Amino acid sequence: MEKKLCVYTCITGDYDNLHEIETPEKNIDYLCFTNNKSLKSKTWKIIYINNDGLDDHHLSRKIKMLGHPIISRNYQVSLWMDASVIWKKSITDFVSKYYKNQPFSAIKHSLRNSIHEEALACLQLHKDSKTNILKTLSFLESENFPDNLGLYEMAVFIKNHNDPNVIKAMELWFEMNQKYSKRDQLSFMYVIWKTGLQVHTINLNVWDNQWFMNNSHKAKASPSSFSMYFGEPNDNFDLKYFYNYSPETDNKAFKISQIIPRDCEKVYINFPYARGLIVKEINDSSPINQYEIINATPFNKDYIFLSGNGTIILHGSFKQNKPLNFSIKLQQINYDALLKYTETISIAINTFKNIEQENRNLKNENKALRNELDSQTQILDTIKSSKSWKIIQKIKKILPPYKH
Repeated sequence: MEKKLCVYTCITGDYDNLHEIETPEKNIDYLCFTNNKSLKSKTWKIIYINNDGLDDHHLSRKIKMLGHPIISRNYQVSLWMDASVIWKKSITDFVSKYYKNQPFSAIKHSLRNSIHEEALACLQLHKDSKTNILKTLSFLESENFPDNLGLYEMAVFIKNHNDPNVIKAMELWFEMNQKYSKRDQLSFMYVIWKTGLQVHTINLNVWDNQWFMNNSHKAKASPSSFSMYFGEPNDNFDLKYFYNYSPETDNKAFKISQIIPRDCEKVYINFPYARGLIVKEINDSSPINQYEIINATPFNKDYIFLSGNGTIILHGSFKQNKPLNFSIKLQQINYDALLKYTETISIAINTFKNIEQENRNLKNENKALRNELDSQTQILDTIKSSKSWKIIQKIKKILPPYKH
């Protein structure tokens, strides 16, 4: 590329680590905007910014969407990257390949295809409040927004930031981000639809591609944060029946009192960051008949979630407008203990697999022996049914018994 490219990111507070660029390219300037005075880098140019009345999250969204005068004045094309992104190949080559005729290029979402699906995921992962998400969806419905336009994943995008259509779209995007949900992917498709911004779609998986990898952010919801859904999850998942909770993990019972929003027979409790979380106790009462813990392993007298996602299903006859009261006691195991227990489970699983393989080998050997026996029996039966065999039997009757 003839002119310099601007690659920029933004870290506010202590939300992310700033990863150094492993192989800096001469035709790229790497700009990191931050309000964190302790942030330093060898490969990024650190530009300190003020909050200007915004919280840390909205300050980072402002930079992400609107850019900065330094970018507008000095560059024609810019590439935004979340600070969690680590590049494996040339950014110059990436831009040359994927920045086409449109003034904006973005990556197609690898898991979801609508704002409604994204809203559900945001609720399940505690990315924003139910109030903000429902407010966003209500606005989109009032605008008659057609939620069948697909979805983009905004960890990396390329834009001509001085293009009038891009400027108009980015201003609306930031306005939506301030007024409604803070999750930018919940409003970007509306912005495209409303402004007519032409976007080139990049068909990559942001979590698995040859160009970059995507690390987790430093900040996460509490491991004990969970959501509760009344009814059977299906294609008609209704966000009105979805609730979020953030109990403590100090081995104390967390009491839940919720008015049941509709008649159902199951209540799903989902822990999105459950790895190492121990379910110590569930004190249930009517209308709960029983409960089952999914994706958990017995741990002493309790259950522990070893994967990133855990579920408890409450079974019963849940009636609309009736109270649902129960308590749940949770404990977060420390990392060393979790690692030791995981290794123990892994050894046990491998031992079990070895025993299973030995059993399969023995079964195969037994089967081979049975097949050999069946073959010999068949040969003997053939011989016995032959004329020669019958003649021999008659001769044996005529001849006297052989004596030594």
